[in-house]
Amino acid sequence: MISALDEVESVARCIEMGVEDDLPKSFNPTVLRARIHASLTRKFFRDRERASLHSVEQLTETATAVQQESYNHDDSLIEVVTRDDELGHLARVFQAMVRNVYQREQRLKQQVRELRLGVDKIRRDREVEESISTDYFKHLNDRAVELRRRD
Repeated sequence: MISALDEVESVARCIEMGVEDDLPKSFNPTVLRARIHASLTRKFFRDRERASLHSVEQLTETATAVQQESYNHDDSLIEVVTRDDELGHLARVFQAMVRNVYQREQRLKQQVRELRLGVDKIRRDREVEESISTDYFKHLNDRAVELRRRD
């Protein structure tokens, strides 16, 4: 803010309303350039910090979804994993870990399906074995042998 006002209350009110800096009139252009540069530098770092916080939020939300088993393997981390800083590295490691856990889970589910099929087969075989070992079945079998002999 460049102002001819020199009252402390006016300057304080402007700062409370969001003014970054104030410069009284008749200002030095070199000082103006330095303050503009400083203000743009602060903005750059604020924007960078906001982007980092957003990335941390995305990573945290994904971690929570994984923990609650509601993660759907979408591209929610694409912005974070493409970062070239430590947070991007962390996101890439996390994404690889999630992928490995998901693949392991799929393999385990397949193994469980195969085990269930095996258990079902054993159960059916046992039921057949129990059926043919009954006295009634033995009697029917003996009768069938007898009938075949007659023919």
